[in-house]
Amino acid sequence: MATPQIDQHTYMTDTRFEKLRNQGVSYESFAQNQSYYLNQLSTTSVMDLYNMGKEKYEIYTNLYNQSNNLFIQLKNQQAKNKVKYDELLATFANNSQTGEASSADKSQAARESGYTTELIRNTNDAEIMANVYLDGRRNAVSMQRLGLAQSVFEQFS
Repeated sequence: MATPQIDQHTYMTDTRFEKLRNQGVSYESFAQNQSYYLNQLSTTSVMDLYNMGKEKYEIYTNLYNQSNNLFIQLKNQQAKNKVKYDELLATFANNSQTGEASSADKSQAARESGYTTELIRNTNDAEIMANVYLDGRRNAVSMQRLGLAQSVFEQFS
């Protein structure tokens, strides 16, 4: 495979060459020994980045699955409790002289049905955490892709 020709702008701005720039390798030195430096990059940071992304993907997949299962359980519980809450409110409204449930009736219905603000908050928190872990999983995939994209610079013997 032919070595790609890297121009000075790409070398100075692309994060794939940051390690070399941090080591003090000038573009001129890089251009004269391009094969050597590209091979050096391909055997270190590229595969490290890919492997780190692979490990993080596994971690975030497990965390996402746990959080998503919790969210689904809480969402189902919330739906069941909401039905009970609505039934109790309807009963209280029918028994009241005004035809509407009072705030005390609403509080009692919430306690009896289990449809509380704590349940709603916990359900929302579980959904947020599932989304956070899903984003972490997406970032891990991006990290793997970046490692694979950088491996284009890898030189085959």
